[in-house]
Amino acid sequence: MRRYNPRLPTDQFARYQTSVHGERLKQGDQSVATCTSCHGVHPVRRVTDSNSPVFAANVPSTCAGCHADTTRMKKYGIPTSQYSEYAESVHGQALLVRGNRQAPACNDCHDNHGAAPPGVTSVANVCAQCHSATRDLFVRSPHKTAFDTLGMAECTVCHGTHRIQFPTDAMIGGGTGSVCVQCHPGGSTGLAAATQMRASLENLKAAIADADAVLAQAADAGMDVSTARLDRDEANTQLILTRATTHAASPQQVARSIATGVTSAGKAKAVGTAALAEVAFRRRGLSVSIGVIVFVAVLLWLKYRQIRTSNQGGHAT
Repeated sequence: MRRYNPRLPTDQFARYQTSVHGERLKQGDQSVATCTSCHGVHPVRRVTDSNSPVFAANVPSTCAGCHADTTRMKKYGIPTSQYSEYAESVHGQALLVRGNRQAPACNDCHDNHGAAPPGVTSVANVCAQCHSATRDLFVRSPHKTAFDTLGMAECTVCHGTHRIQFPTDAMIGGGTGSVCVQCHPGGSTGLAAATQMRASLENLKAAIADADAVLAQAADAGMDVSTARLDRDEANTQLILTRATTHAASPQQVARSIATGVTSAGKAKAVGTAALAEVAFRRRGLSVSIGVIVFVAVLLWLKYRQIRTSNQGGHAT
C-alpha cells in the first residue's frame, strides 16, 4: 500500500480477526459479514463516494442488510430492530433525514473492521468521543461510583441505546417521563435532588419567558431592544449549559448556573420594561400635546367666529 498512499492503514484484516465477525468466521461460520459484504465485489468505491455502501450516510442501511434480517439473525439470537430504532433516534434523524455526516452511525460506536458491541465499561467512553463535556460532569457525580458498583453501563441507562431521543427537561425530576424514578423511589434523597434541579430549570425558563414577553411587547411598540436580546440570548445559553450540568447530579451546582441565567434574563426584562415605560411616557406626552393643539384650535375657531360676526354686524350698520 505504500506505493499508492503511505497513509492508508494496513491493519484492516488484523482488526477484522478480532471482531465478532472475524471470530465467528475462524470458527467456520460462513454466514458472517466479510469484506465484500460491506464494500461490494467488483464496483468497490471509495468511502467518500456517496454511492459506496460504506459512505457515512449509507453505513446504517448496509449494516441493516444483515442485522435487520430476522431469518439471518435468528440462529444468533440477536434482535433485528436496531436499524428501525436508530432511524427514529436523534442520531438517525440527523444523519438520514438532515444529511449531517457528523452524526454517529453504527461504525462510530461499534467500530468498522473490529466491530464489537461496546461493553459495560466502554459505553461511556464511546459516547464521550462526541459528548466529552457531559462525560466529564458525570465522572465527577455520585452516579459514577454507584454505576460502577452496580455494573451499569452509564449513558444507556438514561438515554437508551439505538433509539436515543433528544433529551428533554421532563427526563429530570419525579414527573411523567422522568428517568430518575427508575432508580430513585418517591421520598428518596436522590429523587428530592432531581426534583430540585428540575425546579431550577423551570425557574430559568420562566424568567426567559417573562423577558421574551416584555421584549416582544416593546419591539411591537417600535422600541429598539436589540441590546437586551443579547442578555436574553445569554440566559438561553446558560439554560443549555445547565441542562448539561445536571449530569453532575448536584442541585447546588445547577442552582449556581441557573442564577447566572436568571440574572441575564432579569437584565433583558429590565431593559424591556424601561422601554415600555418610555413608550407610555411618550404616549402621555403625545396625548397632552394633542389636547393642547385641539384646545388652541378651538380657541382660534371661536375667535374667528367672533371676528366674523363683528364684521358682519358692522357691514349691516
